[in-house]
Amino acid sequence: MPEVQNVGQGQLTIENLRDYEENGVPGYRYDIVVTFPPLPLGEPLEVAWLLTHRLTHRDQWRPSSVHRVHLTPAVPIGKLSISVRFTPPEIPEEIWRIDNIPPQNVLQAQARGEALTPSHNRVQAKWEDITLGRTCGIVWYWPDT
Repeated sequence: MPEVQNVGQGQLTIENLRDYEENGVPGYRYDIVVTFPPLPLGEPLEVAWLLTHRLTHRDQWRPSSVHRVHLTPAVPIGKLSISVRFTPPEIPEEIWRIDNIPPQNVLQAQARGEALTPSHNRVQAKWEDITLGRTCGIVWYWPDT
């Protein structure tokens, strides 16, 4: 189960952990729920959180598996920044961003956007003016070894 650390306003919780299989690879999914404090109409809110998921060697996904961190907003978002940090020696062989795509296209090859190169074992991508109901995020494959 991932660990959550709230940074700034809003309370992040992980709910509805459930088994999931994708392309023959077992895993799990969960819902991330962010509860915001009451705000006056039209007032912007900046929220941030840190989600940490530590995998043991036995829990590593098979190399052909796609991993992703993405957001499909249900409320207007002015700016979004997602960063992913990897712990050496496990560094993905391919990392790319996805930009304002339909959520169902996240795993499709044509959904690939700009390739991302880790710097100090971390990748980051930023977006502005995300379309409601469209997905932005970071996707990666683990190496074959």
